[in-house]
Amino acid sequence: MSPTVSPGLDWLATAVVLLDRVLHVKYVNPAAETLFATSRKSILDQPFPGLFADSGALAALLHQAIREERGFADQDLILVPTGQEPLHLDCIVTPVELPQAALLLELRPIDQRLRIEREEQRMTQHRANRELIRNLAHEIKNPLGGLRGSAQLLERELDRPSLREY
Repeated sequence: MSPTVSPGLDWLATAVVLLDRVLHVKYVNPAAETLFATSRKSILDQPFPGLFADSGALAALLHQAIREERGFADQDLILVPTGQEPLHLDCIVTPVELPQAALLLELRPIDQRLRIEREEQRMTQHRANRELIRNLAHEIKNPLGGLRGSAQLLERELDRPSLREY
């Protein structure tokens, strides 16, 4: 792949794969190498769907994206690399106009998305809990202030100092 494409993509934490019009791998960044547990050399110029078991549906979608020049996103793509555990991925496919590439694939493990969503949910719950505690403290403080004021009024009405203790 040309030097103008790969340097920026090499720094991304998201797995990026560039495919030509016949779905051969023309570029993978280090994140993709890690995701697929293989080296760049071993998958360059290989048919991308051939790297996975039962990838006919994926190949059809990729060919359709090239034919219609329209990208797509799949929120729960399951790819099974040959001899490995299934990968559950978010996949974004974008048609590109590069000399050697027709499609750019962004692949992100779903566990990463779920971790982010869980963290956001935790933060939202934390904010709700803080608001609840603040409101609860306010509700406790108000009646105590009322009781204190009532006690002071009653204290003024006492005619004997010995009753003050009660």
